[in-house]
Amino acid sequence: MKKMNSSIRFTVIALIAGSLWLTACKKEKINLTDQAGTIESIEDNTVSDVNFDTQLDQALDLAADYNPDLFSTEPQGSPNGRLANPVNARLQGCANITVDTTITTFFPVTVTIDFGTGCAGPGNRLRKGKIITEYSGKMRQPGSVAKTRFENFYVDSMSVEGNVTVTNQSTIGKPQLRRQLANGKLSWPSGRWITRSFDRTFTFLAGFQTRPRIDDRISITGTGRGENRRGKTWSNEITDALIFSGKCEYGEVTKGVISFRHNTALGTINFGSDAEVCDGKAMLTVNGTTKEINLR
Repeated sequence: MKKMNSSIRFTVIALIAGSLWLTACKKEKINLTDQAGTIESIEDNTVSDVNFDTQLDQALDLAADYNPDLFSTEPQGSPNGRLANPVNARLQGCANITVDTTITTFFPVTVTIDFGTGCAGPGNRLRKGKIITEYSGKMRQPGSVAKTRFENFYVDSMSVEGNVTVTNQSTIGKPQLRRQLANGKLSWPSGRWITRSFDRTFTFLAGFQTRPRIDDRISITGTGRGENRRGKTWSNEITDALIFSGKCEYGEVTKGVISFRHNTALGTINFGSDAEVCDGKAMLTVNGTTKEINLR
């Protein structure tokens, strides 16, 4: 499979589509407080997905660039096998990458990406701390697993915590990765926080044979749950597969539908109907009110 992060660049992920309306039990009108809470929860869900996917993908990309034979998920001997990844060029200049063994034919192997006290990367966002990944085997082999955790890791002032498991579950002619987040949490100095978990499957529709992600086209399905500082909880399911387009500068979900449940309210978010449009935005409509969400 494609290099781990690039391949998983399924980033993903942001989520949701279509015209949406919310209905409460017995079709009673949702009050403004409930409506505002629902909008905030769905926005928090989307913001957390984008951040977890971006940070994980970049770390996995760095490992794949460091040793493509061990950590890349793309097929061995793929075209453009050692092309540099321009998206990670700035991170490569300041991040320190270490591997826990010199006998790299033995697994498990742990890779630590250490951003130290500050490393400016894509979008001029400052990363610091460590992202640590343990690989059970060569990631291009079906059945191999990569387990990632964040250690004192920050993006600007935002703290990132959680454990992500990526499993290569490809079959002949069907490149596929499963990504599971447990104990995920984003928190800010203001006191705002979001907790997240999800279980998603990423299937390559195009671009699997090449390392540059610009030709990636990935279908994403799965479910997730979350909670924010206000005690609001939510769950979601991708009911119309999300489409990730690697041609976008930041790698974006450009199409698809996610259905949400927030308390008794149901809804969806629209990422647009054209998979070729890279605007980094989604439209959230709640009880007749529409709000644009910036995913970057």
